[in-house]
Amino acid sequence: MFQAEFSIEHRGCWGSDVSPRFPRNTFSSVDCRWIKKQVAHVVRVDGPPEFFDAVLAYFKKRGDVSRVEELSRGEALFLRVLTKATRNLEHFSDVFFDNHCFSAAPTRFEGLFEVWTLASSEKQNLARVLAHLQKRFPVLVRYLKQTGFTESLTAKQREAFQAARHLGYYAWPRRITATRAAKLLGIPKTVFLSHLRKAEAKILSQTK
Repeated sequence: MFQAEFSIEHRGCWGSDVSPRFPRNTFSSVDCRWIKKQVAHVVRVDGPPEFFDAVLAYFKKRGDVSRVEELSRGEALFLRVLTKATRNLEHFSDVFFDNHCFSAAPTRFEGLFEVWTLASSEKQNLARVLAHLQKRFPVLVRYLKQTGFTESLTAKQREAFQAARHLGYYAWPRRITATRAAKLLGIPKTVFLSHLRKAEAKILSQTK
């Protein structure tokens, strides 16, 4: 499996606008799905909670956001944000899907950039994505490497493991319960734990 990390300035999209507008908060996407030419993110907002209402209001006013839902609020705010393509806004994430790439880690929103970690079975798939992006957007390639660390995981196992890592399930003290993590992913707790335990077993079997 090949993995690459790209920093992409996506002008006109909330992903490149939200961090500069709320510099005291940090933003990341713990889940991303393509739904009928729209992109659905589960966005995690960390930082001062007094800005959470302003962040929610900001998303609701965005012309490129067709729907925003508040999922959870505590030490972090979790939102489901559905982004639509417009005449002036291209979804470069469609290019990822069309070239057989998938998100291998939560997407981060840093300053003017969206930071995507992509993986694919073929290096040339990532190369095609990069070539397409560089024609249309300011792009920085942070790394491109071959890795076998999680190549044996299924998509669901990888999703559960990455979400658990990002949400703080493995932190000490633990920042989120399995029940809450499963709810944010929209799956039963027993299913989440099953995917997670199988992923852990595979990863441990590769550790020498």
